[in-house]
Amino acid sequence: MIPGMNLFLLAFACLTPSRAFTTITTIRTLRPSNSKLCADPSLSKSQRQDAILESAGYKKSAELPEDLQQLKAQIAKAKAETDAPPIDILSKIPKPLLIVIDRFLKFGLFGTTLAFVSVGLAICVEAGTVAFKTSLPPDIDSFIVDTMEPNFTPLLFVLLGFSISLGIFTSVQLGSDSANYKE
Repeated sequence: MIPGMNLFLLAFACLTPSRAFTTITTIRTLRPSNSKLCADPSLSKSQRQDAILESAGYKKSAELPEDLQQLKAQIAKAKAETDAPPIDILSKIPKPLLIVIDRFLKFGLFGTTLAFVSVGLAICVEAGTVAFKTSLPPDIDSFIVDTMEPNFTPLLFVLLGFSISLGIFTSVQLGSDSANYKE
């Protein structure tokens, strides 16, 4: 052991008695089983490292490039076996239908965004009339309170649905081999 380590372990045991035994046994088990290899001054640093690693069950550093080449060969073989052309879903869908889907999603997103902002502004106007103690015509006030406010959150979910769907559709289009990019 390292000189002064007993003092350290004793101090550590006093501070945390519940973990002291675990720490002592861990430090003792981490020491190399053959301490003669570590202390042998005739061995070079790399030889001592190789001996320690070999005693722990690892391979010598000189054997690694050989194993690395074997591993690369196995990876290349597995990749060649599983290398199939990617499935292009959009090539199976007619182009006019893709245009219809794209326009539907874009106009749906535009329409729900416009409706969401309009409903939000109407709710703000209604809240302002309540705060400033003015009044809206009863028909408009009841329409905002009874129709627009309860449908505000579901409208947000529809907006998010269009946004997510358009994002996924666009990602699939850009990842497709048959995609045509135009500016």
